Amino acid sequence: MVQYNRSFYIFRISEQWFQINATWKDLFSFRAFMFIDAIVKTNPFLLREKTFTYIIHLEQKSEDIKRKFNQNVQREINKAITQNVECSHELNLNKFYTFFSEFAKLKKIYQPKFDSMFVLKDNLHTSFAKLNGEIIVAHSYIKDIETGVVRLFQSASKRLDHHYDKNIIGQANKLLTFSDIEYFKVQGYKIYDFGGVALHTQNKSLLGINHFKKSFGGQLIYNYNYFSPLLYVLRKLSQWIDKRY
Repeated sequence: MVQYNRSFYIFRISEQWFQINATWKDLFSFRAFMFIDAIVKTNPFLLREKTFTYIIHLEQKSEDIKRKFNQNVQREINKAITQNVECSHELNLNKFYTFFSEFAKLKKIYQPKFDSMFVLKDNLHTSFAKLNGEIIVAHSYIKDIETGVVRLFQSASKRLDHHYDKNIIGQANKLLTFSDIEYFKVQGYKIYDFGGVALHTQNKSLLGINHFKKSFGGQLIYNYNYFSPLLYVLRKLSQWIDKRY
């Protein structure tokens, strides 16, 4: 189970991932239970949202996992290897935060505060793809050894920087994803979660992300998020104001 508290505007909110143990006290707090894999009987006043994601079952053999990647993904992975792209796995919040902040500025999306990542450090993992010693792609994950689930949390790259070849960036991203899958499999995790997909969207950027995740041959599933009424309203307001949540 992943559980942590963080600041959200002027409020203190509490999130729990992958498991739910709600009480009546949650009705009067800013509380969320995220990515629950089934409808559960719980506090009837919690508000439920259905979400979708792709997952890969890591208990398969590595060759069976890779065989399900589409042919383009397999080619791109091989190209990244021939380009001498190197992947590393380490928990380095400062390195990731600096890299992600630069990406967020170029993409014009909300930049989370470092503290919001630091509170997750016990359940956080970061990975990097480097070319000639320079980071060109970075991923962060929320991991929970108790449930065996690891979920992509944030992803950033140099693809928006015109000084870099987008083709190489795309190849490196695929190689890093494959490297992450292999890493978490060896670590004993059971489920690799691609971090959600936006079904029925017309947004070109989101469609591209959906295609990327689908191309690894994962299984499309749905799960649920549960919110206390107070947090549900605050979250909706934030989506309108700055898309912070």
